[in-house]
Amino acid sequence: MTRVPGNCSGNTDMRRKTVFSGLYISAKLTCGECTDTHMVLITEEIKGQIEKVGVCHLITASKSGVPNAAPMGGLWVMEDDTIWIANNFMNKTAANVRENPQAALLVWSREIGNCIQLKGYATLESGTPEHAKMMAMMEAKKPGLPKKELLKLVVKEIYTCMPGPAAGSKIA
Repeated sequence: MTRVPGNCSGNTDMRRKTVFSGLYISAKLTCGECTDTHMVLITEEIKGQIEKVGVCHLITASKSGVPNAAPMGGLWVMEDDTIWIANNFMNKTAANVRENPQAALLVWSREIGNCIQLKGYATLESGTPEHAKMMAMMEAKKPGLPKKELLKLVVKEIYTCMPGPAAGSKIA
């Protein structure tokens, strides 16, 4: 788990608290060393929704602001704030990430009855131990794909995109 320390070293035991906010449930970690509360962005509920949807849309933009949305099926929630995505066929997406690391992942389907947008920063890497791990995971999921790079999306904020008065509200 990634820890974002406040006034502490970030190495202490964290106590999980469930926080109810309208229709959404999020979790927070309370630090045993300081008085800060460290947010856990991707809850088990959201993780389950990502797995159930299977294919999410990754939204990027070029340096000049030209948007691109692409479906992504090779993705895994690896930490409470990090999603790994396999670069099998990314062309515009990879070019955009190199120019502008801001990205969003749209998680939606009628089956989950929810729509959320995870916003953060993306990086691409290859030849690393994590890239090798992703390659093995992708090969197990769907053999024979290129697995050129690992895209890491570090989530900083989560918003609802369900219709209604709370549409567009930040939930984590």
